[in-house]
Amino acid sequence: MKNKNNNKTILNAIIILLLIIMSISIYLLIDYKMSINEDEENFSNLRKQKEEIIATKEKIKLIKNGINKFKESELKKLAEKVNIKENTNPQKKVKEINERIKELKNEYPDLVAWISIESSLIDYPLMYSEEQEKYLHMSFDGKYSVSGTPFLDSNTPLMEFDKENPTINLIYGHNMRNGSMFASLHKYYDEDYLRKSPPILIEMEEDNYKYKPFAAVKVKAYTLESDIIFGRYSFKGKNDYTHFINFLINHENAIYLGESIPTYPDDIIILSTCSYHVKNGRLIVLAHRID
Repeated sequence: MKNKNNNKTILNAIIILLLIIMSISIYLLIDYKMSINEDEENFSNLRKQKEEIIATKEKIKLIKNGINKFKESELKKLAEKVNIKENTNPQKKVKEINERIKELKNEYPDLVAWISIESSLIDYPLMYSEEQEKYLHMSFDGKYSVSGTPFLDSNTPLMEFDKENPTINLIYGHNMRNGSMFASLHKYYDEDYLRKSPPILIEMEEDNYKYKPFAAVKVKAYTLESDIIFGRYSFKGKNDYTHFINFLINHENAIYLGESIPTYPDDIIILSTCSYHVKNGRLIVLAHRID
């Protein structure tokens, strides 16, 4: 009888333990999904601000070029976008618009560019910090984020361009299960998709740049070969450039477009995300500047 009571006690303890584990698991799952949804809402709000800046910058260009006669409907729409009084004259609008843009920049000082790819979920701010992994699990507003924010390598030349000395800009983003961040980069590991893919657009304060994807490579991080890829930020000359490109396209896990191989001195960007083909795997998509 005593043994039966003991067995019953043990069974009840196991059931209670399983219920606790199940409850914790459900809580963590719900919390994870809520965090993802909150991240996406924050990015959506920032996208709206970004579109506001783009629209106003176009108007500024027109005004600066001496075209000051806008339709009243255009001025009204512009005023609504940047919260400026409708009766403000065009010259004053320029000043207030610039102040608004400056405020947004000051609000997110680490935001150096915007990266987007047409017909994909990639449409995010691009962050930069001297602290390499600052945005690995941090949103653009400085709050904790499960998905983090795409960021430039801390050693990257900050999207600086030099016709005589091409650069490499490394950009990192998570491979999220819900398809956000850089998860869609895995589609590029298909020659047909790679060939039909639209350019990668990098929008900066002064100008925009387009990059044509030409290769996708699966590598293992923390190895000699990955150090060759992730430890490169510039080239010593044409031969060095050609050697690097050949190293990548001749990799055993590379898919590339022969007709789109870049030539010196095209600038290059590398988008990197996690891959699960091996432990510490990475998928990298390479693109060269076309505009």
